[in-house]
Amino acid sequence: SAATGVTLVDRLPTPLTLIDASLPAASTVGNILRFDLGDLASGEQVEVVVTVKVDEAFSGEVLNHVEVSANEQETDLTNNEDEEPTTIRPKIDLEIVKTDSDDPVRPGETFSYLLVVRNNGPSDATGVTVVDGLPAEGISLQGASLSPQQVDGREVTFAVGSLASGESRQIEIHVAVDQSFVGVLHNTSEVQGNETETRYDNNADDEQTVVEALPASLGGHVYVDANDNGVYEA
Repeated sequence: SAATGVTLVDRLPTPLTLIDASLPAASTVGNILRFDLGDLASGEQVEVVVTVKVDEAFSGEVLNHVEVSANEQETDLTNNEDEEPTTIRPKIDLEIVKTDSDDPVRPGETFSYLLVVRNNGPSDATGVTVVDGLPAEGISLQGASLSPQQVDGREVTFAVGSLASGESRQIEIHVAVDQSFVGVLHNTSEVQGNETETRYDNNADDEQTVVEALPASLGGHVYVDANDNGVYEA
């Protein structure tokens, strides 16, 4: 027979937040949604699409439970409920951008590299680590705004820790140019975390810094040293 007063109840798991539904919910109490579907003729069906967002810090399995009821007596109540498990695996998008404070610089001067690390989400990132590869020659490490976890030759490792979705962190690395160096300094930085990345093309960045010496001027004089005393005099 036709069913009247059909009601659908969807019990969303706690880590999920309602974004939208293809039909307006008659009521929403916490994460429990109730849809009034009206009357359904024999053989008729209605589709309801519920769009949800997963909490950024959640990982694991969620179980969604739905049930349907009507005014009439049911011939079979075993198919009035259903549930669907969904496995949530965190995914992140770490991005690093590097700039230098001065360019060009002079031999003997100090300058800084600024590293900006951002988690574009959608999940929170844990175990975020930044590795900065200082140039093989031409500069020496003077310090950093975040204490390095490890310094191995020219590689400096920073333990950033956790970054929530949308959060960013800055690291300043201070270096000094060798007095005798002239040329181009090439610095590369990489970032990684524990979770799976949605893209990897923005996990590394490099910066080139030109080191130029100031123009020099040579001068002097030539004279006849008549008394051979090595002094320029009358």
